[in-house]
Amino acid sequence: MKQLARKSNIKDVCALLDMKSNTEEVNKALDEIHEEMDKQVVTKTELNDALTEQNAINEALCAENCSARWLWKSGELQNGFAIPWEI
Repeated sequence: MKQLARKSNIKDVCALLDMKSNTEEVNKALDEIHEEMDKQVVTKTELNDALTEQNAINEALCAENCSARWLWKSGELQNGFAIPWEI
């Protein structure tokens, strides 16, 4: 009975189907999106300026991102818990 009570009835399903978008509404929405995208024009100069600025940011971040690799070859611990990096 509990499972049956949780299932949708035909009235609920029909109400959902009535609210569903049709092909014409979807095509109209897509046309509006295309019109807005056509208005957004980026010049070559603006693109180059943005790329130059992004490269400067990347270089600054990469300079801060230093790392090193150390090897622990012996497998022995110092003082029972510390790893002695050997190479």
